[in-house]
Amino acid sequence: MATNWTWEEMSREFVALGGAVDNVRHGRGPFGHGLFVVDPAKPVRVHVPARLLVARDQLVCEEGALVVHPNASIGSREKDFFRRYQASFSWGRAEADCRSFIEAIDALPNRIRDLLAAEFHLGPMLAGSVAQRTRDRFLDSRVMTTKAGQMFMPVVELLNHSPFGTRFDSSDGVTVGGVFEGEVLARYRAADAFAIFESWGFASREPAAFSLPLLLTHAGHAIGIRQATSQHVIRDREVSPEVVVSGKLISLSHLMLGHTRHPERPFRTFRRLMEEIGQTGARELFDAIRTTNVERFEGLQLALTGLDGSLAVVLRDMCRFQLEALASCDGE
Repeated sequence: MATNWTWEEMSREFVALGGAVDNVRHGRGPFGHGLFVVDPAKPVRVHVPARLLVARDQLVCEEGALVVHPNASIGSREKDFFRRYQASFSWGRAEADCRSFIEAIDALPNRIRDLLAAEFHLGPMLAGSVAQRTRDRFLDSRVMTTKAGQMFMPVVELLNHSPFGTRFDSSDGVTVGGVFEGEVLARYRAADAFAIFESWGFASREPAAFSLPLLLTHAGHAIGIRQATSQHVIRDREVSPEVVVSGKLISLSHLMLGHTRHPERPFRTFRRLMEEIGQTGARELFDAIRTTNVERFEGLQLALTGLDGSLAVVLRDMCRFQLEALASCDGE
């Protein structure tokens, strides 16, 4: 069977397997390849059925192709769809870009690479074979964490990102929909400019800024901060980090430090969390965390001064966007 598919051929098989690609077409725009509305007066619906969601650990490379493992409990028709889809629209198109990104990372001066590893925890992006990191880069940017684990979602993964894009509905397979004027854009996840770069390799002006992973001491306690924004609770219709107190260790799943649309929210949330666990000096601690983050991004921005190349530009833009959001913090 031929490998290359047209959009129309792929769509017919996708729909036959339970998917939906209503009122969208594949095309190229300012963000590269993506999905675009056909008739702006009509709603868009893209649906990936559960039978076409493939677990990340079921994917293997064979002779340069990305395929479903032969022993995976997925039907032969679904496996063939995945193979042809990857060759025509996904891995076959994106492998070269992912490899170029890894090669650009490797070409950065050692001082920048050391800084990214030590202060930004990007060591996994810097170590290992180019082939393995290329594959990991591709999959990291195209899987969605669901109740079933990390799943690759064909067709929906073609959507480009906007911080104000549509949301994914994972209650039954994965679905996106709505009314759009041009390109159909999705919000990949709650993230800041740094996390968008870490996962997808581009700079995006996000409204929020979250803390880098940190461990510091305050009032006889160790304060540990991670970047797990998906681990949260809803309090008074606002998202708050999960907080775990174990002896002298206070662990936060994440911590928002700035927000361009709601500058009062970050410290208000943090102060309330500290009050609930009986900690004093919330203002001093919050400022120390925020200052550490600002210093690290300013330091990277300075280290990048004068460097040429598209990756250096992306990194500088990422730092600028992150610092803009970090500066958006009010409250007493």
